[in-house]
Amino acid sequence: MTEAKDRSRASRAFNARWLSPAEVAENFVPVPAFEELVSTHHAVLLGPRGSGKTTLLKMLTRRALNTWSTLLEEDPEPAANLALPSFEAVYLPSDVRWSIELSALSDDPAVGSEPAVLLQRFLVTASSIQAVARTLSLLCSKDDRLLESEVVKEFVVNNWSLRAPAPATLTQLSTAVTVASNQIRGVVNRRNADDIATLVSRLPKDWTSGALDVPILLCDIFNRHAGHKVRGERWAFCFDELEIAPPWLRQELLVSLRSVTQPYLLKLTGTPVFPLEALGSAARDHDFKQIMLWHGRAHDARPFACQLASRFVRDHFGPDATPKGIFGHSSVHEEADEESTSSAKYDRDSREYKDFVKLAKRDDSFAQLLHEKGLDPSDPFTKNTRLKDSLLRKIRPLVVLRLAFLGKDNRLRSRRKVPELYSGIEVLYDVCEGNPRWLLGLISDLNNPCRKGSRRSEVVVSPQAQAEILLSFARRFHDELTARTVRQSGEEEERHRWTLGDLVGNVAKALSNRLLFSPFSLDPVGTFRMDQGQPPQIEKLVEAGLDAGAFIYVGGRKQVTPNKLEGSRLRLSYRLAPLYRLPLRSYRDVILTSLLEQRDDLDLFSLLDKDPT
Repeated sequence: MTEAKDRSRASRAFNARWLSPAEVAENFVPVPAFEELVSTHHAVLLGPRGSGKTTLLKMLTRRALNTWSTLLEEDPEPAANLALPSFEAVYLPSDVRWSIELSALSDDPAVGSEPAVLLQRFLVTASSIQAVARTLSLLCSKDDRLLESEVVKEFVVNNWSLRAPAPATLTQLSTAVTVASNQIRGVVNRRNADDIATLVSRLPKDWTSGALDVPILLCDIFNRHAGHKVRGERWAFCFDELEIAPPWLRQELLVSLRSVTQPYLLKLTGTPVFPLEALGSAARDHDFKQIMLWHGRAHDARPFACQLASRFVRDHFGPDATPKGIFGHSSVHEEADEESTSSAKYDRDSREYKDFVKLAKRDDSFAQLLHEKGLDPSDPFTKNTRLKDSLLRKIRPLVVLRLAFLGKDNRLRSRRKVPELYSGIEVLYDVCEGNPRWLLGLISDLNNPCRKGSRRSEVVVSPQAQAEILLSFARRFHDELTARTVRQSGEEEERHRWTLGDLVGNVAKALSNRLLFSPFSLDPVGTFRMDQGQPPQIEKLVEAGLDAGAFIYVGGRKQVTPNKLEGSRLRLSYRLAPLYRLPLRSYRDVILTSLLEQRDDLDLFSLLDKDPT
């Protein structure tokens, strides 16, 4: 099997959680967030699922960097001017079992919440020890077994009270901790209160204290014996997916952003809604960096998307193939296209000009807008560059949207044919929102109709084929959202079952109706703001939508993470645009209530059928 095919196969494993650091490195594409993450500051990396948080954390580890360095010897271009970590990183994934296996114990009167938390603390510490042991083992070469035994011996002398033989090597240490964790899970699953009480009384007290205490001790011991082997003489604990970690662990780590012992760093990941109240005295920009992996303006992610897509295309179509050559331009892109032989944009023979004339004949409000701006609706041509920029380019996406979905009678067209509006490389990049998992999945889908082995530069996936695949891509996403539910508490729980897909459908249809049927406007509605008084269920659904990538936070010129939902400006993910007849533009916002107030069955969220189309 060729190297290209090997790399292509790796690219199909879209979730970095299941990839080793070495496998992650083989397909790593640097992003600006990586340069922020490698700084010697604490960092909180925030983003929806699939946005690359796990990839970035794993790329900080020694094993990933070793693999990447080997690859760069053959092709140094990806790392040009790229800063690398000056610390040794330990990757610590959150384990959903920490909460799921022990949640029932907290509600059991015979056990209580305190034993459950102590057991959780032990399991977290055990997982941390295993992660540190793996890193130390990598730092100890085959000739350093004496060093390894000295480190383990000192750790055992100071911190070993398990009912198991004292380990002599890092591998034995990791195995002993694994066995102890499995034994605890076995006792927990039997749910015998007396056995659990006995187990808790035997837990090593040092292993049920602070989450960072034991791993820091183990690293301190290694530093004393072989600090020269540690990159930059610093350590970074990289805790991934804090949203599924126990609340006490999230709290401890966030508070530690202000007070953790030097020379230790914390690199944490979480969902887009950041719990400001959990920070304690830690302050953003002073005590830690806050790094966001989403883009209020999707085109900001195009450079990264282009790098990732270019690698895939080269693997499948040869070294000279490009994404633009395979998929072509979007019909509404505004970038200069030097190789284009068509009429200049907005000239009388251009597609844009003809679209304006066509819509003006159908839409009186559009014709009136042109007239008010000094243009003849039957001949909307101007040489005024400023007018082109301030008017024609601004209205172009909405003109194309209305022509694509409205017939001559200004009624919705049928869905028998998907408009080619949703095709072209710019659209492919933007609907993926800079999410590498989405982009790799979509390009894999688009690869099916391609003529494999093509070395030609022209488009080999037709716009219609792209549009149909993008519609299917959006439908799958909606199905995933519909599977997310939020149940009401108390008396309402049995009567209502709310889904994220339902809320998304309500918002999307309200926005689509305004964009298609309201009087044509230079400043249409395309986003919404979370206003006061929303039911708790809607707030929970919106939070779930931010985590899933269905809603995207739109900040100001300097993007700031939403510390609370109220007052936040949000838009729908562009991935949903083909399904709900929406443009890939943000536009101005209205309060969420105004989009939902016409629903007299809001509590039921019963607007959508199985297929929203």
